[in-house]
Amino acid sequence: MKRCTLLICFFLAYGTTYNQANDYVKILGTDLQVGNLKDYGLSSFERKEPTFSGSPLLWGEWTPGSLKLKGKKEFIQKEYHIIYDCFRKLLYLKLDESEYNVNLEMVDSILLGTTNGLSRNFVTLRNNKGINDLYEILLDSETLSLLLKTEAYIGSQSYSPAFDIGSKKPKLSLKESLYLSRNGELYELTKRRKAFIDKYEKTEELEDIVSYFKEKKVNFKKSEDVRSALLELEYED
Repeated sequence: MKRCTLLICFFLAYGTTYNQANDYVKILGTDLQVGNLKDYGLSSFERKEPTFSGSPLLWGEWTPGSLKLKGKKEFIQKEYHIIYDCFRKLLYLKLDESEYNVNLEMVDSILLGTTNGLSRNFVTLRNNKGINDLYEILLDSETLSLLLKTEAYIGSQSYSPAFDIGSKKPKLSLKESLYLSRNGELYELTKRRKAFIDKYEKTEELEDIVSYFKEKKVNFKKSEDVRSALLELEYED
């Protein structure tokens, strides 16, 4: 009798899990196949962060967009509302009143709509630690891509007990880094042009870019200046 009771409990629990997985598929779309419930979780997304001050969001509002999953050739036809948390490296999808988090390792690309009618394109790449990062595509040509990665960093708290001013919570800040992608390799563009030139001037893959950046004295602190210089170089070629 005890064994029978245990089996009944097991199948009831399995049935609940299976039904939950099916519910996720129904809501998120059949393209997002659920292998297990760790892949997708029903989230209570909260804007107020209890452990630090500052926002971890890459963009501030739920924005319509679509996804292309790893191993797929096409974007999912269904449109979601999307937010990305830079601190947790989690993508949140909103459908009706339900919110779901999706791990970046499942996502290949994101196409994000904006209010001015333009779109923003993102791609996920795995770093040397085996962690997937999200990069915005600023330029994508036949020979290279210019990518922007935004990461979250937590600094120290600013509270002063003596004067009872400041915040007791450490402050979260977002830091942007530019990268060049060429022939499957990623090269970081440091904030200082000279540091980039010194590091890569003997790298054959970047010989033309390094030479052009050096000649034009491109300002690496402005992503639009770097993008414009790369477009000019492409046009000259």
